[in-house]
Amino acid sequence: MRLLQRNGIDDYVLTNRFDDESTIPSYAILSHTWGKDADEITLQDLVHGNGQAKAGYEKLRFCGEQAWKAGIQYFWIDTCCIDKTNKAELSHAIESMFRWNSPWFTRGWTLQELLAPKSVEFFSNEGQRLGDKKSLTQQIHEITAIPPSALQGTPLHHFSVEERLRWKGARKTKLAEDGAYSIAGLFSVFLAPVYGEGAELAYRRLNDEIRRTEECIRDIRLTDPRDDQKRIEDTKGGLLRESYRWVLDNTSFQQWQVNSSNSLLWIKGDPGKGKTMLLCGIVNELKASLHDALIASFFCQATDSSLNSANTVLRGLLYLLVDQQPRLAYQIRKRYDAVGSRTLFEDANAGTVLKETFTQVLKDSSLPTTYLIVDALDECTTDLPKLLDFIREHSSVSSRVKWLVSSRNWPEIEQQLEQTDQQVRLSLEVNSKLVTVAVDNFIRQKVSLLSSLKKLDDMTHDAVLNHLLSNANSTFLWVSLVCQALQETSKRHIHKKLESFPPGLTCLYERMMDQISGSDDAEVCTRILAISTLVFRPLTIKELPALMEELEEDDSETVLELVGLCGSFLTLRDGIVYFVHQSAKEFLLNGAAGELFPTGKHDVHHTIAARSLHLMFCDLHRDMYDLRDPDYDFNAGKDLPPESDPLEAFRYSCIHWVDHLRESLSLCGQLGGGISLLEKLGSLVEPLSTLYDLIKDAHRFIMYHLPLVQVFPLQLYASALIFSPSTSIVRHCFHHEKSEWYSISPFLDAHWSACLATLEYQGSTIAISQSLSLLAIAERDYGKVRLLDMNSYANLGTLRHPYVNAIAFSGQSNLLIWNATKGVCLTIFEEGIAHESINCIAFSDVLVASASEDRRLRYVDLETSDDDVFAVKKPGTIKVWKVSNEPTIVMLRHADEDDSFNAVAFSPDAKQLVSGSKKSIRIWNISSGICQMELQGHTDEFQCVIFSSDQKLLASGSYDETVKIWDAANGECLKTLKRHFLVVNSIVFSPDSKWLASVSEDCLVVLWDVKSGTLVKCFKGHANGVSSVAFSDPTRLVTAASLGTMKVWDATNANTEMVARDDHHCDGIVVAAYSQESKLLATSLDDDRIKIWNTEDGTLLHSLTVRCSTTHLMWSYSSQLVVVLDHFYVQIWNIDGNEAICSGEFLTEIHNVGSLVISHDSTTLALCSEQLMIRRENTEYIELWDLSSASRIHRLKVSNDTRDLSFSPDDS
Repeated sequence: MRLLQRNGIDDYVLTNRFDDESTIPSYAILSHTWGKDADEITLQDLVHGNGQAKAGYEKLRFCGEQAWKAGIQYFWIDTCCIDKTNKAELSHAIESMFRWNSPWFTRGWTLQELLAPKSVEFFSNEGQRLGDKKSLTQQIHEITAIPPSALQGTPLHHFSVEERLRWKGARKTKLAEDGAYSIAGLFSVFLAPVYGEGAELAYRRLNDEIRRTEECIRDIRLTDPRDDQKRIEDTKGGLLRESYRWVLDNTSFQQWQVNSSNSLLWIKGDPGKGKTMLLCGIVNELKASLHDALIASFFCQATDSSLNSANTVLRGLLYLLVDQQPRLAYQIRKRYDAVGSRTLFEDANAGTVLKETFTQVLKDSSLPTTYLIVDALDECTTDLPKLLDFIREHSSVSSRVKWLVSSRNWPEIEQQLEQTDQQVRLSLEVNSKLVTVAVDNFIRQKVSLLSSLKKLDDMTHDAVLNHLLSNANSTFLWVSLVCQALQETSKRHIHKKLESFPPGLTCLYERMMDQISGSDDAEVCTRILAISTLVFRPLTIKELPALMEELEEDDSETVLELVGLCGSFLTLRDGIVYFVHQSAKEFLLNGAAGELFPTGKHDVHHTIAARSLHLMFCDLHRDMYDLRDPDYDFNAGKDLPPESDPLEAFRYSCIHWVDHLRESLSLCGQLGGGISLLEKLGSLVEPLSTLYDLIKDAHRFIMYHLPLVQVFPLQLYASALIFSPSTSIVRHCFHHEKSEWYSISPFLDAHWSACLATLEYQGSTIAISQSLSLLAIAERDYGKVRLLDMNSYANLGTLRHPYVNAIAFSGQSNLLIWNATKGVCLTIFEEGIAHESINCIAFSDVLVASASEDRRLRYVDLETSDDDVFAVKKPGTIKVWKVSNEPTIVMLRHADEDDSFNAVAFSPDAKQLVSGSKKSIRIWNISSGICQMELQGHTDEFQCVIFSSDQKLLASGSYDETVKIWDAANGECLKTLKRHFLVVNSIVFSPDSKWLASVSEDCLVVLWDVKSGTLVKCFKGHANGVSSVAFSDPTRLVTAASLGTMKVWDATNANTEMVARDDHHCDGIVVAAYSQESKLLATSLDDDRIKIWNTEDGTLLHSLTVRCSTTHLMWSYSSQLVVVLDHFYVQIWNIDGNEAICSGEFLTEIHNVGSLVISHDSTTLALCSEQLMIRRENTEYIELWDLSSASRIHRLKVSNDTRDLSFSPDDS
């Protein structure tokens, strides 16, 4: 930004640009109503010194004088401090205006000028001061309807989006789009100005930015650490100021607060010394005294998986920062927008993403003074060293950022933190006298409360007080546990009870464990403690008794009572059972393991797993939430779960039963979904057993129906059961659960087909990582690439970029387009060709790129060596980049400029490149750029090429419907493979190069034996041309169709169908149709021939001659009749064994038939279209024809836009 500076009484100059916002001096801002464009002072006027004669100069002089009177040398006016001829500068200025300035009651820009600054002064046109924002709050509120609290500084994100939008009211802007641009700052979003787009589109973009920012903040939230702090304070009986206020006067604490070179304070002490409550007090004090600072705190708890890892700590702190200052979400959205879901913060690379994003937030120039507080580092059980590294490295990243951490006296923590010169230590042991005073104050408060509650006499009161003061050893936790035990003791037994409490936490725990062991409920309490110690997350008060057969007959009050008997170790908060302290759990796992786990921990794990299975078997049933409607969309559900949740008692069991089973067998695992659950279970049972068969069938059942059931859960009892094979074990077991609203059962195969799964998407290009774990789908028209897990097909995220044409993974499988785990584009290569888009791309080693219609090639360099290269084709040209710190380009070009490339691929060693074009295959030496070999043999254009993994073979697919296998060394054509009817779109070698798979526009997926050239299998299932194919493992294929269907095939499955091939079938299939049982196939060529095939052995049964080319084919339900339609000429063929007879023909008056259907009894044909051919009416009609006589029965007038027809089951 630039500022105006007063140089003399009436001399004002424009400063140079302040590129570093930290160097910007204090300045005043003029908020004004613009006059005519010709009257306003512009930046160019100031540069050339010719603006003093303009009317707007008076406003400049006035602002300069007012700033001077306030002791400010610099000031800013939008009309002359922004170069509006520079679009980039204008865009940046608009983004920054909410931080810099504020504009007037009827103008759009005045809204943020009013709200953004702390101080706004109002002057009349004559220069008379009218007041400021504070003194005129009520008048401004009455004029603008903006709440007084917003004018007085309440953070704007505390007001709803709808309310802030209403503040704009009827404000006007000179340019229509500025109505949206001028209020973007109110929502902490950046809206790049695109003048000319119109107000409607500008507001639509604004709303989209607001929505995505809200989604980003929502998805980064795992828990709200503020709620965690409140829970901790309540659980520990409230926060006593006298127990922590000593630290506020401590020299180390004050040094950390005041000294900019001491940015890290480490508070350390032994268990139970009150570190957590100390930090709670510090957080509250900082919030009360530092209104303009950001304060983010996190309280680690080892017993809760959402609070015990480095990732959850960073995630919680980030959430609090962006929740307090939403503008910081911009730094997170750089990554988030590429993925679009919370998986960015939860997948295997979440740690890297969180650390890099957090770093950018801390470096943000708009970040105010910030305090980051992390309690109980010792309870960060996952990746603690990484968290310590991050804190140490970032403790000096900015003088505006202060870190405060606490932990036990662990040497490993000390070793990490002592490596920074920025730290200050505060040891509770060193400050033991102050801690003792704090504990004594805490004791007096607790005894006073106890005395009031139990109505103790003075003697008993003093006895309790003296015993606690004498034995507490400066340990808050010891005091809390003793007072809790005394609270549950009758008044007359308190004296006796006091003597049973030894000093020291360990001794106290041992004493309390002895009391539990000697009670009447010892067995059940011990079981409660054992289960609570081993579960993977804290249990609810409903889940705990569900896991214990001993409590299944007890009511909730009894369960609460039993948990209360374990109160020395457990506490109940908001219906969840927690440990009173991490030291309590550690004692049970170590000091009391013999009593809790007499036969070993595995036995308790086994019991939990068995009990979980019993619960699910007895209580899970169809439609648990009583949704009833099979079309109920789970994504749109607003009231789930219901208030009385039937899953409440065994929600834990549904999720974690396998984890306990694996633990019981000394295995470990993490549940990732139903599919991985079955894979876990399958690894534990004996192959070829009955249970193994059930698990395998259940796995197929879930895989096949997952896309549907995820969206429509009740289809599990309808479509999923109906369309599973007749021999499916799951179908047989749950046959009684199937829906009863359907009356027709489809004909189904006896066994699962080779198709493992079918996924719907909007795209046609796929890629599988070399690690075989990730699948990428390019949805070109939607400008995004979806990432899926190859094991569960779970959506891992979305990468966004307009018009992606080609995708591929790097050799290490961690990069895709941007970065498959980070979603960030690091560099863009400008191609320099203005009119040609990139259509194909290839990669080697660790590089990956996306070629798009914006004529840019995007790539990621993951610290690659100079040997890493990739290539992209342009008509007549291939460019090969060597990617290092200074990318270089090698141009591969052949003489025939008209022979454009259709495909490129690298050799496995990245030394050669093969290209396929209209006329030939060429093999290039990458280092020299010389074409080493040119291969010819196809009779039409080359569509795809690929090297085998051993680099000995090449394969090519062509528009001539064949696949050829070549010797890569000498160029000899070894095999020509014929099976497809149309252009071969994609080919791929299996990882071991034994098989070759090819796909085509004929909808077929063909698997070939490379050595013999024979057809191994032919898969049928796609309804549209297949555009891409890839191996996801040595025996599994993934294929993608051009209209948005992806299928996964088991190459070893014997249940595949043979599809016919006619070597003379070279004119191209136009229409194809299968009979009802898929045993017959009718195909129509682009001439006057129709062929009938046996799909079981691929033999040609009949060749029919029709009058002209065919547009529609349909089989009757009896599979005996074939109806052939050419625009408006209809033929009826009777297929009876070895004979095929044309039994009738007629002309329909319907032109451009959109739909036709045959009745179930095969007697009637119905057709519909958009217009009547002969009468040329716009009205739509349906015609009904008798198939036996070829005569029309009815012509029915119907409503407009009829697109689909069907007969009722009874044909009535």
